[in-house]
Amino acid sequence: MSTRVFNPQVYRGLDGMLRLFGEVREEWHVIPERFLDAGDRVVVIETVRARGRGSGVELDDQAAAVWTLRHGRVTSVRTGVEIDEALKVVGM
Repeated sequence: MSTRVFNPQVYRGLDGMLRLFGEVREEWHVIPERFLDAGDRVVVIETVRARGRGSGVELDDQAAAVWTLRHGRVTSVRTGVEIDEALKVVGM
């Protein structure tokens, strides 16, 4: 899921996404700010706001997600990527 946050797991398919949402214990909001077209990839610059349910610790950060598409379908999403790293990955 991410190289930056609490959960470095890999989730596959719809079942994986449902498992991810079941495991996340924080209030978690992702606000897409910009979409950058890079051919078969899209970089989404995001504002991430979260608060730990148990700890109450708040997070307000910017990160990127790299979406990879094939034949108009999403094949992978890498989240929580540093913005500069995401742009480098897609050759921008």
